[in-house]
Amino acid sequence: MRKVSIVAVVALALGLAGAQAQTYPSKPINLIVPFPAGGPTDTIARIISDHMKDTLGQSILVETVTGAGATIGVGRVVNAPPDGYTLIVGNWSSNVGSPALYPVSWHVVNDLEAIARLPVSSLMIVGKEALPAKNATELIAWLKANPDKASAASVGAGSGAHVCGLYFGEKTDDYVIVNDELEACVERLRAIVLAERAKLRNVREDAERIVGSFIGSTASN
Repeated sequence: MRKVSIVAVVALALGLAGAQAQTYPSKPINLIVPFPAGGPTDTIARIISDHMKDTLGQSILVETVTGAGATIGVGRVVNAPPDGYTLIVGNWSSNVGSPALYPVSWHVVNDLEAIARLPVSSLMIVGKEALPAKNATELIAWLKANPDKASAASVGAGSGAHVCGLYFGEKTDDYVIVNDELEACVERLRAIVLAERAKLRNVREDAERIVGSFIGSTASN
């Protein structure tokens, strides 16, 4: 069930002026990703860096700088020289949620300049197939009929998933958010996938058995 979108943005520490803007870029650009390598933000950054390299004629060095809810990576950009050679690809978590939770010395609006809005990704509520609810309306009805039985994992405090879950809970008075870290979230998703895979395997075995019986009876006739 789709809940909300997160917008990834490229932010620049301050801006360029005068003659410098006319010769920019004259050296490689560092593109900071404040999230782990291989994730959606990192993937987007690497796709964009290829196009930036061709368009700008300079190498784009993608660097993952993680920690403290992505605020370390953002801080790296804020503290870099304001010459346009240190950029960042961020999203709601790094630019809004985490700065509200962690003590930072910078302000995302005052210290960073937005350059472009990038692809939008959707957040979804995912549950086991055994969950009776098949849409948001049915889920809310099930939660009301089964108070204090639901829990959910998010990738961490301040993340878009965490905040959306809290908002959903506030509106329904029933949804329980368990602020698990990424490992716990992955384990829950793995359990769901394994359970569904087992069901598919059983269905395939039944299908093979039925087809085999049909072929055998046809051959005997």
